[in-house]
Amino acid sequence: MRSFICFVLALMLAGQALAQLSIDIGGSFGNITADQFLTNIANAPFTDCEPSCNNATSMIGNCADNNVCLCGYGTVSAIQGCQQCLFDVEITNFIESPDARVGTPALTETAYGAACSTVNQTIPTSYLTVALPSNWDGPVGVHLNIAGTAIAVGVGAMLGGSALFILVDMVIELEQRTWIAIAVSKLAPARCTAVRQTLIAARSRPKSTRSQLLLSPCLPGKTKKLNTPYRRQASTFIGIRTYFTQLARNKPPGTASPLHSSSRFYSTPATSTTVPLSRDPSLEPSYTPPRWDWRQRATSRITKKLPDPPAGVPRNHIKRVPPPLHNVQPYQPYFTEIQAYASRFCPLLDAEQYEAEAVLRERLASWSVAKLAQEGYCLTDLSAYWLEKLFFGKPVLSFHKGPGIDLPEHRFEKGTQVLLSKYDPLKEEPRRGRVVDSTMTQLRVSFEDKFEVTNDELWRLDVGQSSIVFDRMRTAISHFHRDPSVQVAESSQMPDREFILQGTCLRDILLRTFSPEEASPHDPLQSPDDTNYVDHDTLEHDSRETQDHGGVWRDDMRIMSWAKRYSKKNPIVMPGDPVFDGLNATQIRAIAMMVGEKISLVQGPPGTGKTKTIIEAVKLLKVEFEVPQPILVATYTNVAVDNLVEGLLKAGLKPLRVGFGGKVNASLHDCTLDAKMEKHRHKPVVDKLLAEQERINQHIAELNKRLRERQRDPKIRDNARNQAIIENLRNALVVSERRLGIVRGKLHVLHNDMLRDITAQADVICTTCISSVNSALSVIDFPVVFLDEASMSTEPASLIPLMRGSQHVALIGDHKQLPPVIVSYEADLKGLGISLFERLTEEGVVPSIMLDVQYRMHPALSYFPSLEFYNLSLQDGTVDSGGNVSPLLLPPLSAHLPVDESTGNRPSIVFMDHAGSETLKDRSRVNYDEANIVCSIIEDLLLRNEHMRGDDIGIIAPYAAQISLLTRLLNTDAKYARRFAATLGDRRVRELSKVEVRTVDGFEGRQKDVIIFSTVRNNPAGHVGFLADRRRLNVGLTRAKRGLFVVGSISTLKQSKSFTRGMAANPGGQTSKGVESWRRYAAYLVGQQRVLHLTGTNLHRVLYGSAGRREVY
Repeated sequence: MRSFICFVLALMLAGQALAQLSIDIGGSFGNITADQFLTNIANAPFTDCEPSCNNATSMIGNCADNNVCLCGYGTVSAIQGCQQCLFDVEITNFIESPDARVGTPALTETAYGAACSTVNQTIPTSYLTVALPSNWDGPVGVHLNIAGTAIAVGVGAMLGGSALFILVDMVIELEQRTWIAIAVSKLAPARCTAVRQTLIAARSRPKSTRSQLLLSPCLPGKTKKLNTPYRRQASTFIGIRTYFTQLARNKPPGTASPLHSSSRFYSTPATSTTVPLSRDPSLEPSYTPPRWDWRQRATSRITKKLPDPPAGVPRNHIKRVPPPLHNVQPYQPYFTEIQAYASRFCPLLDAEQYEAEAVLRERLASWSVAKLAQEGYCLTDLSAYWLEKLFFGKPVLSFHKGPGIDLPEHRFEKGTQVLLSKYDPLKEEPRRGRVVDSTMTQLRVSFEDKFEVTNDELWRLDVGQSSIVFDRMRTAISHFHRDPSVQVAESSQMPDREFILQGTCLRDILLRTFSPEEASPHDPLQSPDDTNYVDHDTLEHDSRETQDHGGVWRDDMRIMSWAKRYSKKNPIVMPGDPVFDGLNATQIRAIAMMVGEKISLVQGPPGTGKTKTIIEAVKLLKVEFEVPQPILVATYTNVAVDNLVEGLLKAGLKPLRVGFGGKVNASLHDCTLDAKMEKHRHKPVVDKLLAEQERINQHIAELNKRLRERQRDPKIRDNARNQAIIENLRNALVVSERRLGIVRGKLHVLHNDMLRDITAQADVICTTCISSVNSALSVIDFPVVFLDEASMSTEPASLIPLMRGSQHVALIGDHKQLPPVIVSYEADLKGLGISLFERLTEEGVVPSIMLDVQYRMHPALSYFPSLEFYNLSLQDGTVDSGGNVSPLLLPPLSAHLPVDESTGNRPSIVFMDHAGSETLKDRSRVNYDEANIVCSIIEDLLLRNEHMRGDDIGIIAPYAAQISLLTRLLNTDAKYARRFAATLGDRRVRELSKVEVRTVDGFEGRQKDVIIFSTVRNNPAGHVGFLADRRRLNVGLTRAKRGLFVVGSISTLKQSKSFTRGMAANPGGQTSKGVESWRRYAAYLVGQQRVLHLTGTNLHRVLYGSAGRREVY
């Protein structure tokens, strides 16, 4: 055998002296040859394609010479449908054996789009795109040189002839039958304006006349064919991928480009608009070519990397620029839907913004400065000085009343936007900043830029209102006009730059019910007061999408195989599958849906592990599959984002927290973008450049000052010597400005290089919806978006992260928990309070799954919420098969949770009923007696539970005034400080600062070992105000893991009176049904004997039991 191989090799090498060797190579053993292929397709039946091709021909005839019609969606889609059908039949008859390779490259003809462009008619390139089946394994005739022949014969002999040769510089010939020849008119303005198309079935033509599909300019009504075999250069991924990318590079001279690749993995040249690909010509395509090759690894998971360039030397990056702004025109797809969408939401945003600003304007205009200061909305007579240290790159101004003078009680919490003025923010243009920190004597505020501050100036601070949220929501709506696939296609024509992706590839889904054909009233999924739970088939079902609904990984068979198998209730488990610890079957199915579907909904009642599911989905993608696509995880609140980041860190992932530093949990500082920028290798160089920039700015300021003095002084203004000095000053200014421009340019390049490095090293980017368009993130696009707490965000706010080029989205939420906060009655009435998550759930097309096992709460805590809000469909995962509760969820020690003598168990819940009255404060409410009771409960818990920390305890109150009061009592009140120190001691008293005090909204997505719910309301009439919202009640009762203390008036809750919004405008309105939940809850607590009445001795014991009789507020 070896002798035979040597003999053949010698003959081949000798033969190369005269001619090249031609070898047919395929991707799997047993491929047919080129001759067999041509024989197959010559005899193939094509009757299946007659209906679609006849339809295309008819539509072309009906258009006559109308360019808009000929280049329109319907006509071009009909042609694409006919072409796809013919191509499928041709390839199917050619295939002999399946191929192990995966992926679906596409063949795109762009000459037609170019022709339409010449008559100002833009059509999507992918309208004329045919997809190549993933199992295609075509014959390739390869002309090899001498070295290539030796390698081919030798390796082929050793591997038995079944090897696949991957040769980078192959030149191949491939003959393919011409089933469609499209003639494009020469579009000379003086001769003809129509684009004519003729579809020719060449089934009966002899082999000698068969040719490659050709699109070329010609005279009207004539057809031109190319009979010469078309030569193309190939570079292969196991034989085929990049081959299609190179089709246009070696076209015959004088002809239009017959085929352009529109591979799913490589950027594609295009002359016109591109939309996602669909095999169904009757529907809008929904595919966009991504910028990431699924065969690559996640950059954050590459351990062996090239050494970094020296500090101050940036890597070579393609420049990223915003895409051109082209709005969808009336003759283009989605025009009607986009107009309908904007008409619905933009007026609602206007109404909401006006109402929000009206509150601020009314307060500033109608209240005196004294009242504003008394209510904590204003601080006056403040001295200020700049701190030397920047706060995340921004200058910080420290305000104080004077040395050792405490600030009065105020509402300037961390992250609050402020208005800075000298006298009145309504009469002068205020500067805007954000509170970054505060002490008893100082308030520190960050600003965008430094400004002059003198020691003798006094300042005024007012609580402000930002318009940036509304601006970003309006911008997100306008980005429905943008198509990321167009931007990718156009970027591929620019070798030195790429577009920052704007818009989403999910317009077909997001705008479906805004089309005239499927118009919907967009009603809420369920009334907030509806006591029934939604039908299970509405909350859990597969995709009802009629077209392709595969996600961004649909070509990655590793992921799609796993997702398809694990999306079943009884998954097919294979060796090597990822192992999930601590997840139930429903959570795994949810993950499979999140990664397998281009858009999905995950319904997650309280404690069912929504956050855990998101974390494990990210871990699966980045650690197990190492996908290269960037992933954005967004949610509406900073608290929820921090909660996600904490979980991602514990799971061993590399999250990057992006957002305003003042609103980020201090414990997560190392994960923030600003912290990583501080540690980057370019930082020392950047600091030097910043210092140089500051010096140049100061020099320019000094030059300007001297120039103004020279120009204003009448004594020397016209002096010749003075004119020469002025000219020199102007020249010096020009030189300094140039130097400043150079420094700024260097800073910009280094800054972008730092951002690219940091984002590339992150597994996932975490931010709020509003901050997802942070300018720092312009270095990266987000094809994959997971939106947590999606039911809490308005639809326009949810669009903000989606408009970063999204192709794959999962929304996670629960419509029974917190809704969006709407202040305008008009906007709320017209549907601004309906989240995108709720709307898609109601439409019932997007695949959805419900998590139904809760792991957070002691069963005694979960029973009533499951009964009241979920019709007992929520199961407990905290009890083992023997009925035993997890030891980690046993109630804490407390004087207010006495052991039940009959069972020997300590209760997990208690209602502490008291008679202290509520007080109106500003537009809020406060209950001083209740605040004292809450402080005593915390004192008792920290005293009796040695291992309990302050951050294990959370306080929920529905009113901002009560939040402010409790925060002060726990942290800054002098009387309580002395009491806590005497009772708890110096070590334990430090835990008080870690106790979280928030509204119900602030605890969305959070959990604590112990929750103290301060209801505040206590009045004879039984009015409960905010408490009447069933969804807020649901959140408030489901945050605790071990113990829940509800403090309030049981008699008030038993009466529970409230009215629907707009009652004043509609006297005939009905009493809110939400109060009925409180009535049932009060009856449940009474029935379970969980009410502790605080009167006389009981009240004294609660207030002073741990401290004796001491001073209280």
